[in-house]
Parts: sequence; structure tokens; C-alpha cells
Amino acid sequence: SGYGVFTYHPDAPGAQASSGGAIRRNAAQEAAIQEAFFEFERLCQEARTPGMSNRECIERYLQMLQIYTGPLLTNSAEEMWVVPKSVYYHDLFLESVFTLLDLLKVEEEYDVIVQVCRKAMDVDMFDERLHLELMMALVKTGKKREALFQFAGWGTGFVSFLVKRRMKRPRPNKDEFYFASANIGGTSFPSGHVINYIGVYGTAAYLASFNIKSRPLRWLVRVASASLISLVGPSRVYLGHHWATDVTASYLLGSSYLLGLGGVYRALKDR
Repeated sequence: SGYGVFTYHPDAPGAQASSGGAIRRNAAQEAAIQEAFFEFERLCQEARTPGMSNRECIERYLQMLQIYTGPLLTNSAEEMWVVPKSVYYHDLFLESVFTLLDLLKVEEEYDVIVQVCRKAMDVDMFDERLHLELMMALVKTGKKREALFQFAGWGTGFVSFLVKRRMKRPRPNKDEFYFASANIGGTSFPSGHVINYIGVYGTAAYLASFNIKSRPLRWLVRVASASLISLVGPSRVYLGHHWATDVTASYLLGSSYLLGLGGVYRALKDR
């Protein structure tokens, strides 16, 4: 199954410790992550077995989704001994999600499609097809207004593009500050991550306030969205990809967009 890259080695990052107990804990954690990745890949392959019914395939893909978006694998994504195969697993995850969405469309389970898309966006919020599938599913469930405003929430990407072209502020210099290596380009202001998180997750939380009847579930969506939005800004500064002022101004810019969008939505809903 190609898991040799995960073989525990005492010289691997995170393995050094001042006591044998800490090393054993790290080894046990790595073993648990290996097992989770193995189960994830097994479910993906099993779901493609010829002769399986749609329902059996859907069940396996849903289990796959739960494993990959769980805290164990999510928190291990940046470990040095995971990175060599991270692109492979990410591509396999998206490929499996899209297959799952196609199967759910055949079964006309559009409510489940909405849940799957939002769960998958926790892994890759910038995938355009996920947003398109979400909007189409919202339309199919009779929530055309919500689909339109979910699309409008993604409009923060266009706002970011326009402001970046105008401002052209350089990113922090690697010779002056530490920053994590990443395939990033463009200018520093505004922070695309911050403004897009506000647009996508802020819009989702706002729509949930009006469309989810269960109060605990409604608050769960709000708290989860607020947590993602509040943490993404400091992470961009910590990684050295943006200045603190970029992030602060991006929060203000994104919040202004969201407030305006929410006002329009409420006005139309009250008509």
C-alpha cells in the first residue's frame, strides 16, 4: 500500500525526546496515523470495487470522508514524515469526494451533498468545483436564495484580486523575517486567506442562523466558522506570509463585505 514513507525512525522530526516515554508516545502516534491513512486508502479502493451497489459505495466514501477530515490526519498534514505523500492523499481525497457527489446525485440525496461539500471545504476551501456542487445542491433543495448568496460570499476572492492589483504591497522579505516555504505569489494586501474565509465561512454561518432550526446545531456552525475565521489571520502572520497590518485590514474589509451581503439577504428574505 506504499506506507514505507511512514516508517518510524528515531531521527525523524519530533522523535527526539528527553525520555523514552516521550519517544514511545511519538511512535504510538505515528503508528495510529499510519493506520488511519491505511484505512482511508483501503476505503477509497474498496468503494471502486466492481459490482458494489451505489449505497455500499456511498457508505464507504462517507467513512473515508470522516477519517480524512478527522483531527488525527488533519493535524498531521505538516509532519515531515507525512509531507512526501500528502499531495497524493489530497488528490485521492478530492477524487473520491467528487465520485461520492456523483453517486449522491444519482440517489438525489442533495441534503447530504450539502453536508459533504461543506465538510470537504474544511480540507480545500479554494476548490471551485466544491463550491459549484454546493450551490447546485442548495438549488435542488429549494434554497435558491441561499445558493445565490453562497456564491456571492465567494465574491470576496474577486474583491481581493482587485485590491491586490491596486495596492501592490510586497510580502515580508525572507532575508529579514522567517517565513514558512510555500508556493505563494502575488502581493501582500489583502490576505486572500482571511478575506475568503470571511466570505465563505462567514456567509455559511450567517445563512445557518436563518435556515437551521436546531439551536445547538446552529451554534455549532457559528462557533466552528468563527474559530476558522479567527485563527486563519494569526496563522498567516506566524508563517511570515503577510504583515500584521495586512491581516487586520483584511478582517475589516471582509467583515464590511459580509455585513453588506447580510443586509441584502435579510432585506430580500423579509420581502
